[in-house]
Amino acid sequence: MTIPTVVAKYQHKVLETQFKKAYSMLYQLVLDVQNENGMPLNVKDYSYAYTGEKWKLYNTLKPYIIANFCNNSMCIDRIEVDDGTGQNMKEYKTYNNKVNTSSYYMECGGFILPDGMSIYIENYNARNLMLSVDINGVQKRPNRWGHDLFTFSIDNETGKLIPNGVKGAICGDTRREELCSLTTSDKDNGLTCSYYALTDPNYFKNLPK
Repeated sequence: MTIPTVVAKYQHKVLETQFKKAYSMLYQLVLDVQNENGMPLNVKDYSYAYTGEKWKLYNTLKPYIIANFCNNSMCIDRIEVDDGTGQNMKEYKTYNNKVNTSSYYMECGGFILPDGMSIYIENYNARNLMLSVDINGVQKRPNRWGHDLFTFSIDNETGKLIPNGVKGAICGDTRREELCSLTTSDKDNGLTCSYYALTDPNYFKNLPK
């Protein structure tokens, strides 16, 4: 094997290991919060579309995490989309590296853990609470959805952390392929890649350049 091939193989293995660690941590975090409070996390009780408390989920998670807290702002910068209808994030690109990602799913507070891992919260919608994680931190590349940035939903029925792209999560399975695609220019491309990262043993070996 050539040196670039060896380096790429190593980098993909590192990302896979970091992903598994991050998923395990988030999964346990959600369980711990629910066990302590005696009730599942769900969008009806925590979404500020219902309650008006934008930082309710953020403040609920804080006692269970040793981290630097981004308080009432994100850990990441945002820029306005040209037509003024939404926001994109400066730091993150989509799965296929075509455009900046949307900040819509990550704008209700954030944490930066001691190892640099970043967690972003979304609880403004009438469908699911969501947690996104940058497995190696915003300061390290590739900063791409489905590469080192992954987004999960909290199932409203079970209260468990689930990958987007499955029944009970944002998009379910209806847009699973579309939002983890090599070709689309959708700014949400990468939203469902957590499903493939968890189910495909060769996922990280086949990440697009």
